[in-house]
Amino acid sequence: MSEDDALQSAEIRQQKLAEILSNTVPEFSQEKRSSKREAMLKTWFKALTNYATVAPYDVVESYRGLLIQACSQAILRGSSSEQYAGCRVLESMAVLIGDHD
Repeated sequence: MSEDDALQSAEIRQQKLAEILSNTVPEFSQEKRSSKREAMLKTWFKALTNYATVAPYDVVESYRGLLIQACSQAILRGSSSEQYAGCRVLESMAVLIGDHD
């Protein structure tokens, strides 16, 4: 794989991540069903761990506040499986961003 192919592949992964986050993050706070919120959290974890591969992580950084808020809500009020999924998303964000929040 050439360097150009690698860069193009990384751009495609970043676009997928941005698409997933933009389509699901705003809906999280309005979703009433725990199973649906848990599915969103699992989708975010998969997207963060599979598609966020290029530093700087501008896409993740732009959704950081909303993701932290959603995960905090899941941890405080969700079912045990939703709490676990929220922790996993925060874990993956901490590894990617490396911030102390």
